[in-house]
Amino acid sequence: MAKVKDGKYIPGKRSDLWLKVKVLNTIDCVIIGYNQGNGDHKNTFGRLHIGEQ
Repeated sequence: MAKVKDGKYIPGKRSDLWLKVKVLNTIDCVIIGYNQGNGDHKNTFGRLHIGEQ
């Protein structure tokens, strides 16, 4: 599932703020690090560094 950043969950109601995303391709990987976020993401991480298994 994906949603708009500020989208609220309302039990029992459908909303355009939520989207069902179907996964077509998958790959096994590991998270090996991350960068500090910038701008709107300054309080979280910016990018994940991943490695393929």
